[in-house]
Amino acid sequence: MFKSEFLRRRLVWPLSAAAVLCFGLATLIPAGGLFVNLGTTFVGILLTIGYVDIILTEHQRIRWAGALLRIGSRLDNFATIASSQFRIAFGFKPDVYDQGAMAAEGKARRAELARVARQVLRPPPGAASNVVELS
Repeated sequence: MFKSEFLRRRLVWPLSAAAVLCFGLATLIPAGGLFVNLGTTFVGILLTIGYVDIILTEHQRIRWAGALLRIGSRLDNFATIASSQFRIAFGFKPDVYDQGAMAAEGKARRAELARVARQVLRPPPGAASNVVELS
């Protein structure tokens, strides 16, 4: 609850301090229960804000879940296409990929693409390069 620093700083701490102050004043000055009522009101406001914060956080998570899945899928497709284009450009055969990992979805496929990019497509250390400097 109250994951936002903004909510904690602007609402939770001041309302908590007000509630503690009201309960403290209620022990010193009876005032017909005024300070007890004020303190419980501040606590009720805190509970309401916490509940609304939880509901809105869950709503945002659900709202963005589909978009994040589509973004991940498109990035996977882009990585696969880019890796294949580099493989073709450098003249490597498709057998550099582990076919079982490439048939899978998700992490196994990404790990195989990263392995091929690191171990096959990248020139070995100390290899001569025609690129003098990138600017």
